[in-house]
Amino acid sequence: MKKISRNLWLKLAAFIVCSVMAAGLVATTIVAVYTNNYESTAQLRDEIHANIAAAYSRQMVYNYESGDDTAFSQMIDDTNLQAAVVKSNETSEDKVDVKSDAAKVYSSVDEISNPDYIFSYKANNLKWNRLSNLWDAMSGSYEESGAASSDMNSEKISSIMYSKTNGLFYLCLNDGTAYVIPKVRVMTGSNDNSSLGLYKVVEKTDENGNKYFAYEEMFTGQSLDITGFAEWKNVKCYDEKGNHIKCGMNLSEDSDSYFDSDGSYYDYDEDIYYDRYEIIKVVEQVNESYELLPDTFNISDTGFVYYPYTSTEDKPEYYYVYAKLPEQLQEKGDYFNQADSLLDVMEFTEAHLSVLFVIFILGFVITAGYLLTVAGKREDSEEIKLRLYDRLPYEVMLGVTMLADFMVFPAGFLLIKQLPVVALICLAATMISLEAILSTYVRIRAHEFWKHTLCYYVVRFFLKPVKKLCRMVFAPIRYGFSWIERNVPLFLISMLAFGFICLLELIGFGIGSIGFIFIIKLIELALLIAFIMQYDRIRCATKAIANDDFSQPVDTSRLMLFFRKHGEDLNNVSNGIEAAVSEKMKSERFRTELITNVSHDIKTPLTSIINYVDLLQKEDIDNEKVREYLDVLDRQSSRLKKLIQDLLEASKASTGSINVELEELDAAVMLSQVAGEYEEKFEKNNLDLIIKNDVTPVMIQADGRHLWRVFDNLMNNINKYAQPGTRVYIDIIPKDSGAIITFKNVSATPLNISSDELKERFVRGDSSRNTEGSGLGLSIAESLMKLMNGTLELTVDGDLFKVTLEF
Repeated sequence: MKKISRNLWLKLAAFIVCSVMAAGLVATTIVAVYTNNYESTAQLRDEIHANIAAAYSRQMVYNYESGDDTAFSQMIDDTNLQAAVVKSNETSEDKVDVKSDAAKVYSSVDEISNPDYIFSYKANNLKWNRLSNLWDAMSGSYEESGAASSDMNSEKISSIMYSKTNGLFYLCLNDGTAYVIPKVRVMTGSNDNSSLGLYKVVEKTDENGNKYFAYEEMFTGQSLDITGFAEWKNVKCYDEKGNHIKCGMNLSEDSDSYFDSDGSYYDYDEDIYYDRYEIIKVVEQVNESYELLPDTFNISDTGFVYYPYTSTEDKPEYYYVYAKLPEQLQEKGDYFNQADSLLDVMEFTEAHLSVLFVIFILGFVITAGYLLTVAGKREDSEEIKLRLYDRLPYEVMLGVTMLADFMVFPAGFLLIKQLPVVALICLAATMISLEAILSTYVRIRAHEFWKHTLCYYVVRFFLKPVKKLCRMVFAPIRYGFSWIERNVPLFLISMLAFGFICLLELIGFGIGSIGFIFIIKLIELALLIAFIMQYDRIRCATKAIANDDFSQPVDTSRLMLFFRKHGEDLNNVSNGIEAAVSEKMKSERFRTELITNVSHDIKTPLTSIINYVDLLQKEDIDNEKVREYLDVLDRQSSRLKKLIQDLLEASKASTGSINVELEELDAAVMLSQVAGEYEEKFEKNNLDLIIKNDVTPVMIQADGRHLWRVFDNLMNNINKYAQPGTRVYIDIIPKDSGAIITFKNVSATPLNISSDELKERFVRGDSSRNTEGSGLGLSIAESLMKLMNGTLELTVDGDLFKVTLEF
């Protein structure tokens, strides 16, 4: 299968195309859904034009009412709206005398033949409705200053009150007037199943001939008993037409008021009872009024009362705006022009809806499929790799994406005049959203989604210290339980001892005897001292074993309980270590004796061979081939002799069988003598020897013969294995009562071996073993240094070979 190209520019182009397709698909879907409510875009255009015309008309009337006499003319000049304005007290446009000069406010209706729109607005009833953008004009919504009514006045209900003085319910308005409520429905009694009574107000006359109102039950004629209101549950008020009256008040429960168990509400600040359900104020008396609520009043559910005006002069005035648009809009930059720009785009989209959907869907599917296939992959690798953006905390990336998406809405409102700018902003938001989707996909494919989130960082930040704290807290507990599992008898003994001591102390405190308690404390002190003494004996024995002293076994005859068992175990360990050491020493002595005996047995015939070879070399032999054979025999026999000598010396040095006579020597002088012997050999191998010594003499304590052998072995080793054409450095650094001497050279062959292995016997740095040598030189040098109370440290760093001698 052909590999899909992952060229950076191709991915960038696919990303841009995919973003355009996605934005176009969303925009086309919005247009399709929005225009689905209309038969055509032309119908939508008519509705939007009507809303804009109404918005301009409202703003003209408001500005004129606010004192701007040029409001109408300025609006007509600045927009495509053509209008005539008339003012009248009539509530119906059919009754308005449009030809009256007194009614005319701006222009003449005759000039507006066949107006497209007629708008009416109640004077002093419009709020501030500034048209800040096209959406405000197109929406068709606006606010009024109060409850609008064409033929009735209005007033808000302030409350419903019950007067204890005359037993009447009153509807109280904000203007201070109060009217007797004609009908009430009362549920009396102390439970929810009490009887229901409907009472109607009737006019009566008292003994003095004074008229008053009272409530009587509509069917039985029984008067309303106000004494039952101590336990009333609910009261519903109605007007003469039977409409339910709601005052619309909201009471808040605070510290100074509460609901009683019978459902009533008491306000301590006002010293007034309220019904919980209908929110009726219970007062001693209302400003006495015996005017019944007229049947011409209309009650709304929002707490307003509508009533007829008392005279024609009191009726409000209305502005009638007769508006029309020209057949061809002029380019004035008003909301009509701006709306048409948007509508033109929508009209084109609606006309080619199917084609656009196919193009956008196919383009989006193809480019999105390609982006998902190559997401996270580089041009030369199949591995999913995260970019810097993919490593951002996911919550941060999601917040940036949401912010970009939310910015589309205010941008659309504020920049609707410039559709290309809005389109670019929407495209940018779509790109950010698409990038977030791709980043999420890459994180999931790379199995690193959780790793790059704020939650992960928070958890990781707090998890380590929490784990550490838990380990600190629970580690001793776990250790304690594990110790108990391993030492159950000892734990039981300890608990029994502790319990026995506690029991004795309780007895002492119980009988109140200071002497008894004192004796118990003395016993505890004696036990503690005995415990410490036995522990110290075990500690001393353990320290002696650690110092390789096995001559003093632990005396277990005076140890108690588990201390005795521990002492016996230490003695067994000591005996085992001593036996192992003895066996090792025996094995070492046997090996040394074996090497010595074998070397002596080989040395005797080897001496004969060397002597006869020497005699043959002195003879006059004409055969060149025979002379070559004698040279080989001479060279190899000498090499074998040197190997046997090294082997004997290494054996003696490792067992300490060599006599060492330490004396004060000048290390610099001896090293210069050894260097002189190797000067010719170094020149032959093209090695440049550099000795650094700033202080002379450099006095050390050493054996001269053995020190010479150490220097000779190291110099011989350098001569054999150093890279030709390089420098060899020897540094002599004096110190208190001694010196430090370092040898440094570059190896000719790779040193694929550790420094410890190089110091072992028969190991050579030349793995091919092309050079002469026994592999014993460094081992002999290290053993001789130990015998002289010095150290030899070998360091390998790449091809750098370094030996440090310290005296």
